[in-house]
Amino acid sequence: MGGRGGRPDDWASPHARARARAAERLDAPLAAAEEVWLDDHLSRCPDCATIAGQYATQRRDLRALREFAPTPPRDLWARTAASIERESRHRALTRRGGSRASLLAPYALLAGALVVAVVIGSLSSSQLTPGAVTTTPAPRSASATPPTVATNATPFAVSAKEVPVVSSEHNGNYSVEDLKVDKVCPESEPACATPGPGTKRAIGPLSSPEAIYESGDGQLIVVGYTDEGSSIVVLSGDAAAPTERPTRSASVDPAESSPTAASPDDSAGPSQEPTPPDASPVDTSGDESIEIARDIEVIDSTAAYSPDGSAFAFTAIPADGSHGPDIYLWRTGEEEAVAITDDHRSVFGSWSEDDIAGSVVSNEGDRTEPAAFVLDAKSMKRSLRPETGNVWRPTVDPSGAVAVYWAGTLDKDGDHWSTDAGNLVLGRWRSGGNTAGSNASATPLTTNQAEERDETVIAEGPLADWDARWDETGTRLAIWIADPQDASVGRLSLYVVDAGDGSIDLASPPLADEPARAGFSIADGRLAWAVPSGDSGKSNRVKILAWSDAGFGKVETTTGDVLLVR
Repeated sequence: MGGRGGRPDDWASPHARARARAAERLDAPLAAAEEVWLDDHLSRCPDCATIAGQYATQRRDLRALREFAPTPPRDLWARTAASIERESRHRALTRRGGSRASLLAPYALLAGALVVAVVIGSLSSSQLTPGAVTTTPAPRSASATPPTVATNATPFAVSAKEVPVVSSEHNGNYSVEDLKVDKVCPESEPACATPGPGTKRAIGPLSSPEAIYESGDGQLIVVGYTDEGSSIVVLSGDAAAPTERPTRSASVDPAESSPTAASPDDSAGPSQEPTPPDASPVDTSGDESIEIARDIEVIDSTAAYSPDGSAFAFTAIPADGSHGPDIYLWRTGEEEAVAITDDHRSVFGSWSEDDIAGSVVSNEGDRTEPAAFVLDAKSMKRSLRPETGNVWRPTVDPSGAVAVYWAGTLDKDGDHWSTDAGNLVLGRWRSGGNTAGSNASATPLTTNQAEERDETVIAEGPLADWDARWDETGTRLAIWIADPQDASVGRLSLYVVDAGDGSIDLASPPLADEPARAGFSIADGRLAWAVPSGDSGKSNRVKILAWSDAGFGKVETTTGDVLLVR
């Protein structure tokens, strides 16, 4: 049960150990401790899980071939018997002084006959390639022949969350359908299965929808764009009772507050009642839809519901461009979204449990450096995170340990900021025992940021836009990077994240630089995206990558022009 030297810990790598154990387990049970170790490794290593699945498939296929014994050449026995007869005549000569070598000749011929039979059997199974699947053999009969090896791989089962997509109907209304993902195909045969139809519900007319978000209980937020700016509408048939209106966080200027002297309270100013938008949203509280914001322009791709679905946060600027960006928050049951920052230099990054992780620029110059902060969504208290360095738009993983963010400088681009020199990276977010909402023991960086934060470069800048999202487990990270010329389309990748140290393997991701429209969807066990079609940026296909213990697989469907619900 050991490795190369016989000891349990003597292995070239954990992958070599896992693959050997996966093969051994096909013939006999493993020791209990080794069984637990192997299952844990396969759950975190898709490459080894894929190989283990191939082992099982090949074993099944080879066993199926046992029902079809190879037919030897018709003259094989005649030639073998004749050879034995000839050799028997030499035995007398051998007894009278023949060479010892001649005594072995008959056995050599018999061994040759066995080799012929084995070669014939091997040829019957040598057509199998890693991962190939044969058809089920027919009942054996007098005219039975070896089973035909299928050239197309068969789908395998997965248990993935449904994929909601929004499409327009012939009558001008829209509907949302939850596509079922229960089978996927190996990468070599992405068209061997399609998502099953799911529940479909009408959601009425929409005004130029560009992005759609869903809470955990099915509530939808639709961001549409008009000549006057963005319109944000909530579609819900079961709105919750109004909650206490959030107050706006006082402005925080990192340039005015030295990081070395920062304390948790330095960035928390007195609360004040937020100033409502210039034009009040249309009151449609009695309808199934509620417009919660207008006369603004939503920017960036990082809008998101809170983990519990009770609030929605996004970044926006006034439609007239009178000042820079602020973070807006809408709580379920409220009549409108309100700005919770008033410095006009803050952007939303992501939710970190019940807190908001965001960024603020340090000054109003043409070349600026960003700084990260955490904002308590209940008290509106904001705390700087000087220990993270130059961080813009952090997307924090579910555990609060690591985040994807822009590490570098910014340029002023009209009413907001764009990336300048730097990289999109994965780095440490939490330091020591700090929680996501506290920097009581945080200190500014004293060494190189890339080294101190263990940053891994995902993409070199500058970038027009990006969208990073984690699955619920924090072990899958999807990143979409916009095309420099057309931010409505870009490239999508999926990375496997090590649950132990938060590292990712950039060399062999399950999905690498797939063309995708803005607005993908990732959830438990699957990633979905809309494929760009031509120069219009429209899409008539949705692709889905799903995974299970058997590995990764794809399906795709033709659905007409659709929007994926994020």
